[in-house]
Amino acid sequence: MDVQKGTGRPTVGVSVQQGHCCDALVDTGSDITIMSKGFYNGVCENSGEGLRPHTLIPCSLTVTDFFGIPVILAATTEVNISIGGMSFKHLVYINEEMRMPMLIGLDCLQRLDARISCTSGQLFARVRKPKPYKPRHDTGGRLTVASLSRGDAISNSPPLSKPPGRPPELMSQIEKVIDLADALTNEVERDQLRQLLLKYQDFLSLDSLDCGLTTIHEVRIPTRPDAPPSFVRQYKIPLASIEPVQEIIDSLLANGVIRPCNSTYSAPLWPVLKPNGKWRLTIDYRQLNKQVPLSRWPMARLEQELPRVKDAKYFSTLDIASGFWTIPVHESDQHKLAFSFANRQYTFTRCPFGYSNSPAEFNIFLDKACPDARERGTLIYVDDIFVRKRTLDGSARSCWCKDFSRQSFLGVCNFSRQFVEHYAEIARPLTNLLKKDVPFEWTEQQQQAMDDLKAALRSAPCLALPDCDKEFHLE
Repeated sequence: MDVQKGTGRPTVGVSVQQGHCCDALVDTGSDITIMSKGFYNGVCENSGEGLRPHTLIPCSLTVTDFFGIPVILAATTEVNISIGGMSFKHLVYINEEMRMPMLIGLDCLQRLDARISCTSGQLFARVRKPKPYKPRHDTGGRLTVASLSRGDAISNSPPLSKPPGRPPELMSQIEKVIDLADALTNEVERDQLRQLLLKYQDFLSLDSLDCGLTTIHEVRIPTRPDAPPSFVRQYKIPLASIEPVQEIIDSLLANGVIRPCNSTYSAPLWPVLKPNGKWRLTIDYRQLNKQVPLSRWPMARLEQELPRVKDAKYFSTLDIASGFWTIPVHESDQHKLAFSFANRQYTFTRCPFGYSNSPAEFNIFLDKACPDARERGTLIYVDDIFVRKRTLDGSARSCWCKDFSRQSFLGVCNFSRQFVEHYAEIARPLTNLLKKDVPFEWTEQQQQAMDDLKAALRSAPCLALPDCDKEFHLE
């Protein structure tokens, strides 16, 4: 039989409905046999009167794949399958997203009374009419040998770092993303995005501590050899922050982001109250930063990267959750990141915020993880990944938040102020609201300023990014 080459997966040649052939994956870990919707449609087109799309029987079966991700199978049907000298009718389930044409499960292998030799890479099946849906136990019969491609698919697969299934609140977060995606104009596109997010749900973060840990890069802290350990006494902090800070430290300890230590280095801790009323933990590493040479890694400049997306229509932004914390610090340098709180000393095991070279280290890591990102049209800026598309297809969609603050809006406008005539005058009603001790009052004047800025950003010369293939006019 034909063998699929170069995949590292065991496959066997299969004929469906007397003539429609494919290389099917042999999966002894699957209880059922699955066929892709695309391959099924191709079989329907060439099977005469025997098979039609309407012969699918609706069902609702949820299975989990190798990584524990749930997969919904919504239809099933019976087809004629031929493997070697065996032909029989068998029940298959239809998967709309499966890339391979067919997966031969344990149910089909049992009907063949199949034996697989891992040493020779061969499958042995008995050429007899099988009993429906029951394994064979007799010892007679002639054997037919079907060749299998043998590879190290299991050893090359990524490890299962999380238990199967995700918390139920994940679905509510996915629905929030879909509701904010204004680029989706109908329910079909919304459902495509929903299925995409479910497919890659293991990559979605539910909170700041739900982050990964890379093994391809480690942070080093090359302090000057003649520099003494940097030590700064702890500042006095607000009493209201003590309990929340302790809760944050306990969470960081439980997730391995920090650990207890005894170090000659120490940096002061300072809690910052966020607008939502919660506290953020910051460490003042200014003294340590003076002892470390600043990294010269070339950082991306947004004004130079944006012209590359001039012909794109849809943009997706992927914000890496707690990106710095995904990078481990080399064990021999961890003591240099020490800080103290409540008469105890801790240090970071992950790349911390506040360390001067953290942004550069993170971009070095991303360059290792995505070496061909630029060639594929993906922009990486600090900890954000921008994916551009000309059409709305099965990739990630653009999600625009409808609610934004004054600072965020003016920040976007300020980036293009050099192209907006009389920008300062137009934006003055909004910038005045940012001044100290100025009460927030939204009047027709502020609304008109916002509308004028939006119109200016949508019109020439801000209508599009520069196209280097066209003529430029100097004014």
